[in-house]
Amino acid sequence: MGRSIKLNGTANGVELIVDGSVAAIFTREKAIDALNFYNALDYHAGDTYELEEGSRGTIPKGSFDPLEELVKEIIKGINALSMEGSSTEEGSQILSQGNDTIKDGTPSDNK
Repeated sequence: MGRSIKLNGTANGVELIVDGSVAAIFTREKAIDALNFYNALDYHAGDTYELEEGSRGTIPKGSFDPLEELVKEIIKGINALSMEGSSTEEGSQILSQGNDTIKDGTPSDNK
């Protein structure tokens, strides 16, 4: 399912907005925790994300831009996983990885 993410700078920090609702607020006082970030995305298998243009607001460019780049890289990785995965008629998951194919978690050589 297509999901939207937006970052908005506010007086309280940077809001992570997922599908129109504030899912998390990142501040300078607290480090970004991977689990909290993941939970804020509310990810489900097959979800893809698009970063919408937000507003830096009062957040300095040197603080906002690196967070925005991090979110872009995370989205890129999630979307790549969603695109690589496909179901077969038997319902097993097949992922392509280089010259190998991984079926049900077991690599097999395609050569």
